[in-house]
Amino acid sequence: MEKPKITSSADAMRWNADVERRRREHHESRCAEDPIYKRAYERQQETVGKMRKMNAVDMLRLRDALDGGDTKLQQKTPEKAPEPPTEDVRAAIRELSESLGMPAGSDTAGNMLVFAALAMVFGDTDMEERLRELEEERPYAEEIRKADEAFDSEIIRLGGFVW
Repeated sequence: MEKPKITSSADAMRWNADVERRRREHHESRCAEDPIYKRAYERQQETVGKMRKMNAVDMLRLRDALDGGDTKLQQKTPEKAPEPPTEDVRAAIRELSESLGMPAGSDTAGNMLVFAALAMVFGDTDMEERLRELEEERPYAEEIRKADEAFDSEIIRLGGFVW
């Protein structure tokens, strides 16, 4: 669709609402067509939602600090410290490292930390399955990114900002 000549911010807002409607319809139709696309899209939306929530919390803390006249921000304390990996997770990491050809018991601390972090993030010992799913979703994630870029290019930026 070609951008119309915008005569007011109301026209721009209507155009942008139409672009967002078409974006939503595009993703809904692709999700209905392909279950892997749907899984990749839902994972992407969940990740974006978590990032937005974290940013909102940080922005509220910043606003409160500035409104309160504080000269420094208090350190954010985690609500709950992450639990150390269970023996099952450690076993899965050992198994995965052996399947990837890393010597078991050697000093591959960096690799093991990455696997441990992945295991903690996913919160289960099904790490190989999760990694396989992510690899399977990769082309769909790229398709989602390209579609969103195309819709983003149609958005009319209000206020003179170009992102």
